[in-house]
Amino acid sequence: MGEHRFVFGVDPVVLFRFSALTYNAHRIHFDHRFAAAEGYADLVVHGPLQIVLMAELFRRYGRDLVGPEFRYRLLVLAVGPQRLTVATAGPDAAEVYDGERRRVAEGSASRS
Repeated sequence: MGEHRFVFGVDPVVLFRFSALTYNAHRIHFDHRFAAAEGYADLVVHGPLQIVLMAELFRRYGRDLVGPEFRYRLLVLAVGPQRLTVATAGPDAAEVYDGERRRVAEGSASRS
Protein backbone atom coordinates (compact mmCIF):
# COMPACT_ATOMS: atom_id res chain seq x y z
CA MET A 1 0.00 0.00 0.00
CA GLY A 2 1.06 3.53 -0.69
CA GLU A 3 2.25 6.34 1.52
CA HIS A 4 -1.16 7.99 1.96
CA ARG A 5 -4.18 6.08 3.20
CA PHE A 6 -7.29 6.16 5.31
CA VAL A 7 -9.74 3.60 6.63
CA PHE A 8 -13.49 3.82 6.09
CA GLY A 9 -15.95 1.69 8.03
CA VAL A 10 -18.77 0.16 6.00
CA ASP A 11 -21.85 -1.09 7.82
CA PRO A 12 -25.54 -1.57 6.96
CA VAL A 13 -26.35 2.06 7.85
CA VAL A 14 -23.65 3.42 5.50
CA LEU A 15 -24.85 1.14 2.70
CA PHE A 16 -28.48 2.16 3.23
CA ARG A 17 -27.63 5.87 3.32
CA PHE A 18 -25.42 5.65 0.22
CA SER A 19 -28.26 3.86 -1.59
CA ALA A 20 -30.62 6.67 -0.62
CA LEU A 21 -28.13 9.38 -1.56
CA THR A 22 -27.58 7.88 -5.01
CA TYR A 23 -31.21 6.80 -5.58
CA ASN A 24 -30.02 3.20 -5.86
CA ALA A 25 -33.00 0.99 -5.06
CA HIS A 26 -31.20 -2.32 -5.61
CA ARG A 27 -31.88 -4.23 -2.42
CA ILE A 28 -28.59 -6.18 -2.44
CA HIS A 29 -27.07 -3.12 -0.76
CA PHE A 30 -29.48 -2.78 2.18
CA ASP A 31 -31.72 -5.86 2.57
CA HIS A 32 -29.94 -8.88 4.08
CA ARG A 33 -32.65 -11.39 3.15
CA PHE A 34 -32.80 -10.17 -0.44
CA ALA A 35 -29.01 -10.24 -0.80
CA ALA A 36 -28.97 -13.83 0.51
CA ALA A 37 -31.76 -14.83 -1.89
CA GLU A 38 -29.67 -13.39 -4.75
CA GLY A 39 -26.73 -15.58 -3.68
CA TYR A 40 -24.57 -13.04 -1.85
CA ALA A 41 -22.95 -13.87 1.48
CA ASP A 42 -23.92 -10.45 2.87
CA LEU A 43 -24.82 -6.93 1.76
CA VAL A 44 -22.88 -5.78 -1.31
CA VAL A 45 -20.67 -2.69 -1.01
CA HIS A 46 -21.48 -0.21 -3.79
CA GLY A 47 -18.87 0.19 -6.51
CA PRO A 48 -19.60 3.94 -6.71
CA LEU A 49 -18.92 4.24 -2.96
CA GLN A 50 -15.44 2.81 -3.53
CA ILE A 51 -14.90 5.30 -6.35
CA VAL A 52 -15.94 8.21 -4.12
CA LEU A 53 -13.50 6.97 -1.48
CA MET A 54 -10.63 6.97 -3.99
CA ALA A 55 -11.54 10.52 -5.03
CA GLU A 56 -11.63 11.50 -1.35
CA LEU A 57 -8.11 10.15 -0.92
CA PHE A 58 -6.89 12.40 -3.75
CA ARG A 59 -8.74 15.38 -2.25
CA ARG A 60 -7.33 14.81 1.25
CA TYR A 61 -3.78 14.79 -0.01
CA GLY A 62 -3.99 17.87 -2.19
CA ARG A 63 -4.88 16.49 -5.60
CA ASP A 64 -6.94 18.96 -7.65
CA LEU A 65 -10.08 17.11 -8.71
CA VAL A 66 -11.26 19.79 -11.11
CA GLY A 67 -10.31 18.85 -14.65
CA PRO A 68 -8.58 15.48 -14.44
CA GLU A 69 -10.04 12.38 -16.02
CA PHE A 70 -10.74 9.66 -13.46
CA ARG A 71 -10.58 6.02 -14.50
CA TYR A 72 -11.41 3.10 -12.26
CA ARG A 73 -11.86 -0.62 -12.26
CA LEU A 74 -13.70 -2.76 -9.72
CA LEU A 75 -11.72 -5.97 -9.28
CA VAL A 76 -13.42 -8.11 -6.62
CA LEU A 77 -16.86 -7.95 -5.03
CA ALA A 78 -16.76 -6.47 -1.53
CA VAL A 79 -19.50 -7.73 0.78
CA GLY A 80 -20.55 -7.24 4.36
CA PRO A 81 -19.67 -4.85 7.16
CA GLN A 82 -15.94 -4.19 7.14
CA ARG A 83 -13.21 -1.60 7.16
CA LEU A 84 -12.07 -0.58 3.69
CA THR A 85 -8.55 0.78 3.35
CA VAL A 86 -8.04 3.37 0.63
CA ALA A 87 -4.40 3.95 -0.30
CA THR A 88 -2.26 5.63 -2.93
CA ALA A 89 -0.64 3.40 -5.53
CA GLY A 90 1.52 6.13 -7.05
CA PRO A 91 1.17 9.89 -7.53
CA ASP A 92 -1.95 9.56 -9.69
CA ALA A 93 -3.32 6.18 -8.59
CA ALA A 94 -5.37 4.80 -5.71
CA GLU A 95 -6.54 1.39 -4.55
CA VAL A 96 -9.21 0.06 -2.21
CA TYR A 97 -8.58 -2.98 -0.02
CA ASP A 98 -11.29 -4.91 1.79
CA GLY A 99 -11.19 -6.22 5.34
CA GLU A 100 -9.37 -9.35 4.13
CA ARG A 101 -6.66 -7.17 2.51
CA ARG A 102 -7.77 -8.05 -1.01
CA ARG A 103 -7.48 -5.27 -3.58
CA VAL A 104 -11.09 -4.70 -4.64
CA ALA A 105 -10.80 -1.52 -6.73
CA GLU A 106 -8.22 0.65 -8.44
CA GLY A 107 -8.36 4.10 -9.97
CA SER A 108 -6.27 6.85 -11.47
CA ALA A 109 -6.59 10.56 -12.12
CA SER A 110 -4.85 12.19 -15.06
CA ARG A 111 -5.08 15.19 -17.30
CA SER A 112 -6.40 14.27 -20.74
